[in-house]
Amino acid sequence: MFQPPVFKAVSHPFMPTITSEYFYFSKDGLMWFSTANGLCSFDGSEVVQYSTQQEAYTLGLNKIRVIAEDRDNNLYIGGDNRLS
Repeated sequence: MFQPPVFKAVSHPFMPTITSEYFYFSKDGLMWFSTANGLCSFDGSEVVQYSTQQEAYTLGLNKIRVIAEDRDNNLYIGGDNRLS
């Protein structure tokens, strides 16, 4: 018998508004996404922000379009006009 997947809603009191169109899951198990405050990661219990709101705006980290990871676990982050 087919069992549909079960999804759990995750809320966190310190998570800013998510602006990503998708989530990226890195090899180390972190979930990466863009927010109104910039690049964030989430490990299931803790949200880590990697920029100030001003840096997020300047670097385009508040609207990330693509994230890729190389074999050395470096993340490449692409926005509308930038690659970081």
